[in-house]
Amino acid sequence: MEIDDNQLSITDNLIALREKVDTAELEANFCAGEKQFHSSLNRLGRAVDNVFDPDPSKISFQTHLPVNLVLQWILEHILRQGNVQIAEILAKEAGISLTEDKKRPFVEIAAILTALKQENCSSALEWAQTHADRIEPHLIFQLHKLEYVRLLHKAQANEAFDYARKFFSNFLQTENREVQRLMAAILFVGKLDDSPYADLNDLEALKSDVMFSVGREYCKILNMTPFSPLLACVQSSALAISPLLKARKMMDLAGGAEWTKLEQLPVEIELPNEFVFHTTFRCPVSKEATTADNPPMLLPCGHVISKKSLCENDAIMSRSQFTVGKLKCPYCPQKLRVGDAREIIF
Repeated sequence: MEIDDNQLSITDNLIALREKVDTAELEANFCAGEKQFHSSLNRLGRAVDNVFDPDPSKISFQTHLPVNLVLQWILEHILRQGNVQIAEILAKEAGISLTEDKKRPFVEIAAILTALKQENCSSALEWAQTHADRIEPHLIFQLHKLEYVRLLHKAQANEAFDYARKFFSNFLQTENREVQRLMAAILFVGKLDDSPYADLNDLEALKSDVMFSVGREYCKILNMTPFSPLLACVQSSALAISPLLKARKMMDLAGGAEWTKLEQLPVEIELPNEFVFHTTFRCPVSKEATTADNPPMLLPCGHVISKKSLCENDAIMSRSQFTVGKLKCPYCPQKLRVGDAREIIF
């Protein structure tokens, strides 16, 4: 049987390639890399298990929220998303009254935000002008700025200049520096990326900021929070899981009380500012946050402390033989009576 020279050449090349692979120790290096990868992956898994308790039911406890209240939260969340038809079906199934007056504001803001998403500012500007005395003046400027930048992105320099001359003159007193930037940016139409005003090229970011501001101001007029109660509840609960798991583990080790039977959480949960809906006051004496049972008290001298600290100070001073019915402010020399303090209501 004769062997073709081409077949010999292929065989020789494969043998030479195998020798090179053996010389370079590619297989050994690959196996070593795989071993190191799987070792690191196993360590990651153990680290995750140490940080996150696999059984979050340890920190759960039963609450007795009214079913109608939860349904109202869900319904409002759906309406805030602009899903009016879904909200109507849910209201019908749950037996909740959903009137036109209740739907109207959500339908209106959904239409405004949808138009803004499509880079149409006319409905938002019309609404802002109608409620100019109840919203931040800066919002109206933001809307005009969005429309102006949109014209720049379409390379409509003349239209942008005419628009700026018509509307920006009303904001020269409050937004003068930004108006100057916007007017200078018109010189770089079509090349904003390579200009000192490259930030204006991100139209999507500007649009998102304006949409958030419009939604926030709209909710403020209706005395509503900018976030739905359901969303705030779920997100704040997610942020609380890790601190509560750590607290539960420490309390178990210390043989402490069952915290789910306490009136408050065993640790303070730090929430983002957008989830802080009420003004709070922390007493400078006790370093504790005031509550409905322990409200902040305004002293005649102008200083504010908690009611608990005021009463404790009064008890201490009443035992002193050098005071006659008066106590001293913890922060200044002024003497006062407990009855002179006034409760502050935020």
